[in-house]
Amino acid sequence: MYECLLRACLDNKADIAVCGRFDVLNGTPIPSFTFNGVAIWDSESAIGNLLTWNNIDSSPCDKLYKRVLFEDIRFPMDKCNEDMFIMVPLLHKANRVVHIGVSKYYYCHRANSRSSGEFSECKMHLLEACEQITLFVQKNYPKLERKSRSFYYSGLIHLSKLLQTTQKKADYRESYYLVSKLLKRDLCRILSDQYLDVRTKIIALSLATNSYPFVKKVGREVQHFFGHSLSDTN
Repeated sequence: MYECLLRACLDNKADIAVCGRFDVLNGTPIPSFTFNGVAIWDSESAIGNLLTWNNIDSSPCDKLYKRVLFEDIRFPMDKCNEDMFIMVPLLHKANRVVHIGVSKYYYCHRANSRSSGEFSECKMHLLEACEQITLFVQKNYPKLERKSRSFYYSGLIHLSKLLQTTQKKADYRESYYLVSKLLKRDLCRILSDQYLDVRTKIIALSLATNSYPFVKKVGREVQHFFGHSLSDTN
């Protein structure tokens, strides 16, 4: 993996190289961020793609970086989703980003891991990271503002799902009300967002109307009979 990424950096004079990955769920590797050929992006294109999950996200594990990029950037201490706080600034500093198109990294998901488990208070750091990214993009890349807001909405929807499905709602009442308030405030914008798919919008609407458990149940039945789902299978 690192041999391929290093070669891509050197051949394309890039500061960051990216590969696709295999998301390993219950022992089954599922390729993601994979395509034919090689893509070369400037900073603005790379950030725009990250904001819409177009073959790149904030995970640091499937990338190789020129060391100088980290001279004034560090992972924040005591944060969940710590990678989200630094990835956009790193892409901003990179003169060029290359994606090699093939999956090389195996990302093994564990049900009770810090990133994949149920809601905990530290997961509210996701909202903080999304807010920081939105402000950073508005300042440095105003043309990407709509994409940054879509990214923020995705984070908000994810947090709302975690909070509505946790078995300990009473322990997180303050966070639940905050996220619910923000989701309802932004619902009209979410439903009209050009970068969010229909499935995500249905989930957002069901969360805002407190009907998500019903929609998730229906989604499982759809998956059983037709092989696809409206609910979040994760």
